[in-house]
Parts: sequence; structure tokens; C-alpha cells
Amino acid sequence: AANKPAAVTMGGDPTPGFSVAGSKVTIKAAGDYFVIAAAQVGGSTTGNVYLWTRVNGKDVPDSNSIQYIPSKQFTAVLVSQGEMTFKAGDVLEVMYSASAPGLGLIATKPPGIPTVPSMIFTAYKLD
Repeated sequence: AANKPAAVTMGGDPTPGFSVAGSKVTIKAAGDYFVIAAAQVGGSTTGNVYLWTRVNGKDVPDSNSIQYIPSKQFTAVLVSQGEMTFKAGDVLEVMYSASAPGLGLIATKPPGIPTVPSMIFTAYKLD
């Protein structure tokens, strides 16, 4: 639906220090982290796709990014990243929204090469 925030469901195996359940990434150790969310975006129409982070159910100020999709053949990697301070037990989510139905995160499987996932997510603790 247009302009309706949705959480990105995470898959894969988390590294030690995190647990993942659906869209929720739980931080196990307090500290400063660098967080990168990179989404493959596109769709069947034109408009904007947005990507931002949410911690403990609240949107993180100034974490939003925007990509205009000019045609259904167009795809791009939309990134939201930054340094964040977490307490043990904080829950991080990556959120997205689009200005029109038919836009959002996309995944593809090109023949003979690796899959293009809809999201590549990285978080690591700074020392």
C-alpha cells in the first residue's frame, strides 16, 4: 500500500552478539555499532521508495533515505546507514515505504550467477 511503513523480514544466520526473529534484530551487548541496510528497490510503476531504521518501536531521526524509481526497468540499491548506540536488549528494525503500490524491495535470481537479495544487512560493534 502507498505510504504505509513495513518492516523488512530478515533471513540468514546472525553472527554472535545478535538474535533475529522476523524483522526484529536484538542487540545482545551494549555499545556503539555501525549499521548498514542496503535494499534492492524497484517495481512495476514510478515513484519513491524510502528506507530507515527503527529502534524499540520508534523511528530513528534522520535515518531515512529515498530513491526515485523512474520506470519498471529501473532498479537501484538504497542505503540507510550510520553509527548507533545500543543498550543490551535493544531491538532494531529496518523499515521501508513506497509512494505507490507496486514499488518496494525486490529480489531476483539471474541465471548462472548468485541471487540478488532484497536486503543486505550488516551491523558490527565498534571497539
